[in-house]
Amino acid sequence: MTIFRVFFSLSVIFLFNSCNFPHFSLTNNGPAGGVNFRTGNWLINEIECPSKIYGQLNAEIQENFKDLLKDRYFTLLTAKGSIIPKKAGISMSKETLHQLALGTTMDYFIQVKAVIITNEVGAISYNSKRTNPQNSSVQVTIACYDIKKEILLYSKTSTGSVSTSPSTRDQIEFSPAINNLILSSYRKVFRDLFEHSVK
Repeated sequence: MTIFRVFFSLSVIFLFNSCNFPHFSLTNNGPAGGVNFRTGNWLINEIECPSKIYGQLNAEIQENFKDLLKDRYFTLLTAKGSIIPKKAGISMSKETLHQLALGTTMDYFIQVKAVIITNEVGAISYNSKRTNPQNSSVQVTIACYDIKKEILLYSKTSTGSVSTSPSTRDQIEFSPAINNLILSSYRKVFRDLFEHSVK
């Protein structure tokens, strides 16, 4: 009898639940292709992202680029004497790039920015015959600059989104948490950079 109840409960959970799967897209913001990671010293700026994901995202970014560049990879803490312009956002003007060139001896500059566009879908939510769809979406951008030449080498944005659909019945829905959506979006754009670059 106990086994039957367990089986029945699991069957009900399966039948009256749904999973919302994320979707990702990549957008070019600059030159197509990758970069040459074989030469030069690379400086990464402090990442821009929501505070709740900073620790996990920053740790993954540091690991990825450190593995790729070894002792040619520098952060603001390890690149002594480097001065980053206050206007050094993800899209840098020619003037800002020139200021950066004057403030560091590094050869290349990496920028990473993650933003939450909408956050309407919970990781677990109860859909009581919802008539309007809900959406969560994020964007993660990686940009690489040649400091000496003062030019943009690579910039792409990965957009990750997950949506719920209207439902005619009550159900529990499972969706990726917003932090996981950010991490997955970062991995998509980093993989693109890695695959199209010279290592």
